[in-house]
Amino acid sequence: MKRKLLLFLLAWLSIQLTFSQDKKEITVLYLIPFHISDSHINISEISTELDIFDVSALQMIGFWEGAKLGLSTYEYSDKKIEVIVRDITTDEVKLKQILEDDRLMKDVDLIIGPFYGSLIPIAAQYANEKKIMIVNPFSIQEAGIETNPYLYKLKPNVSRKPQMVKELILDSIPNYKVHLWCENKEDENVKLYIEYFENQEIAYQIDEIKPYTHRLNLDLGFHKHHVIIALFNNPTVVMNQMRLFDNATEGISYSLIFPEEWLNFSVLDEDFYSLKNLYYFTNCFVEANEKSARFIEDYVAIYQTPCQLERFSFQGYDITRYFIDLYFAQQNPNLVEFTPLSYRFKFKKWSQGGFENEIIRLIKIENFEKREIGK
Repeated sequence: MKRKLLLFLLAWLSIQLTFSQDKKEITVLYLIPFHISDSHINISEISTELDIFDVSALQMIGFWEGAKLGLSTYEYSDKKIEVIVRDITTDEVKLKQILEDDRLMKDVDLIIGPFYGSLIPIAAQYANEKKIMIVNPFSIQEAGIETNPYLYKLKPNVSRKPQMVKELILDSIPNYKVHLWCENKEDENVKLYIEYFENQEIAYQIDEIKPYTHRLNLDLGFHKHHVIIALFNNPTVVMNQMRLFDNATEGISYSLIFPEEWLNFSVLDEDFYSLKNLYYFTNCFVEANEKSARFIEDYVAIYQTPCQLERFSFQGYDITRYFIDLYFAQQNPNLVEFTPLSYRFKFKKWSQGGFENEIIRLIKIENFEKREIGK
């Protein structure tokens, strides 16, 4: 009798162990800055339905819309997804209250956010202590990446940009002249290029914008191809300099690499985007294909809102899908079948720490169309 009972218990334990190994459940905590309690949103600036999508404080609604579409893909799968969402901006006290709520956090397996760098160290430390995967989606904050094996940083280190300029642009041009076009040569971004070019023995010229002048301080000639790396972001300066640039480059061979932030400047019109050989670096880019077109169609049909990178619509979808699948793949990226729409992930594993995405993308604008080069 005892032998039969023992065999029964062993069989039952075996069944339970198998079930626990095949268990496909996850609880995801989203820490998204919805700014619900903020009072600085000027309602008087919203006069049409479309104006609301230009309010920067409301942009992350697009992230959540994309995330919900990502979550919906598991509805008829064998995976059970539990979701917790909290509105968190830069309030450290509020974040700590969330993380210290044992009832709320007891089953959390994956944390997406916070989105602001000032809160990343707090959340990352908690995740490390509790052994929970955590995604730093948009901050360049590197706190904990060297020692936290559960931390994923999606924004790449910008130090690769000069190397990409060399490999994807300079190496294909036989006779070039490099210009670092800037407001302040002591800027960290300028120093980054200077250090790389000097190490590689690449000749360069610093063209510093003179304040309060109406002159283009770029030394351009007809006998070389000028690779101009713009490293300034003030919209007024951009507007004035590009007006001068357009007039001064007739017959000049050049490539212009400009900051991604310029894409959001209304001061730049069709005349700017019609310039030849325009490039910019980005972390996220969506190729125009059948897959992205279908996603946009579904998104707009469901939410009746624009599906845009600027609203983080694609990013919310991609991060949700990829990291839930990565969790079920026991953090083995080779077992993740999902291909993001806007990201390309290649994670560098810190020896004693977490994971940092290495992929920066160089986009060329030609005939008003964007395409990634060197992928």
